[in-house]
Amino acid sequence: MVTKKLPNSSFRDPEVAYYNNKTGRSPLYLAVENRDRSGILDDLLNTEAPIPTEREDGDSLGMLPQGKSPVHAAVDNRIIGILQKIEEAKPELLRLHDKEFGNPLHYASSTGYVQGVRFLLEKYRAGADETDQEGNYPIHLACKEGSVALLKEFLKVIPYPNEFINKKKAEHSSCSGPKWTWLFDYVHTRTGSEDRRNTAKCDG
Repeated sequence: MVTKKLPNSSFRDPEVAYYNNKTGRSPLYLAVENRDRSGILDDLLNTEAPIPTEREDGDSLGMLPQGKSPVHAAVDNRIIGILQKIEEAKPELLRLHDKEFGNPLHYASSTGYVQGVRFLLEKYRAGADETDQEGNYPIHLACKEGSVALLKEFLKVIPYPNEFINKKKAEHSSCSGPKWTWLFDYVHTRTGSEDRRNTAKCDG
């Protein structure tokens, strides 16, 4: 439960915003998850504590140590105003990877959150070039969603999406069937690039 006001000791220890409970949820995460009904989100975002991250396999991108990303909670709630607040106060949070769901753009793509994808592509375009734990780029997850609206957002910032789509062979298990064929044709028609479907055939 998030309290209405932070105790005075919280301001003496600004890192309290990132302390995790037993389920890996920090006060910052809980404030976002509860749609800032407690009115403490601004206070938590404005603390001067460094965001705790860890490195994995030499990756330069921070990952939350055993915790859950508050940006992913904002994507879950689909409240663009909270995403905007986070970006304005702590833009570095947009870079954090959740161990299960990848970066915020991965998560917004996998859940079909078009407005969130548009916002994240605008504020952290580099997120489109990052892979999740399974090697997927966000555009792969958009294709798996089968959403034209999602693909349109990626096409605004990625001039040659076929290169992303063909970049990883593992995702070809999701490219079988009429939905994939239709989406690939849409991308091909939209970009006017060479049809590479023959080189991107599904393995079985």
